[in-house]
Amino acid sequence: MNPTNAPALLTKNTALATLSPITDKHVFTYDKTRSTPTSTTVDYDTQLKTLTDLGITVDATDYTRSQKQKLVSLLYSNRDLFTSDICQL
Repeated sequence: MNPTNAPALLTKNTALATLSPITDKHVFTYDKTRSTPTSTTVDYDTQLKTLTDLGITVDATDYTRSQKQKLVSLLYSNRDLFTSDICQL
């Protein structure tokens, strides 16, 4: 990983990674049918209040009501990705 995106000079025989064998018990198959639904059962006003309490202001004045509801639903379903305090990351 290069978070600064600055050029890095690697010398000969520099280890870039290590590989370790894993057993079959550490391999699993993704079953999409068991995934959680993306829609929420919480009403729009509750979603908006929760986002406001988290410090997320939704300014969708140019959106239709349907677009604004979809945006609020998207933000609400991903509310755990947002924080106003770096210590909560």
